[in-house]
Amino acid sequence: MRDSATFKWSVAQGYRDDNPAGDAIGAALPKNGVHRERHRALAHSDVAGALRTIRETGAWPSTKLAFEFLVLTASRSGEVHGAKWCEIDLEGATWTVPAERMKAGREHRVPLSHQAVALLCEAR
Repeated sequence: MRDSATFKWSVAQGYRDDNPAGDAIGAALPKNGVHRERHRALAHSDVAGALRTIRETGAWPSTKLAFEFLVLTASRSGEVHGAKWCEIDLEGATWTVPAERMKAGREHRVPLSHQAVALLCEAR
């Protein structure tokens, strides 16, 4: 697979005219055996109840607010956990996550809903 990606890059850069690996290499190689367990998503109709349950727990206030922020922004937990106030623009209602904290390695701008901005004001 990596060979094929390297050859594709070489073709795109003009170093080669063809990809000798093609798709045949991927078909010929065995599966890597890694089984990924996916978490089931919560049904949309159950989200409000889940948030209510979280709010009523004895967890730290910052934990509860972070969880609700995660839900409101549909972000990854690591992005929320590492968020800094300098990334948040309350007036512009945006959160800019720097590239080094993103899985894709690119800066990501998250529009913030009125609820998310109100939650951040409460957290501050």
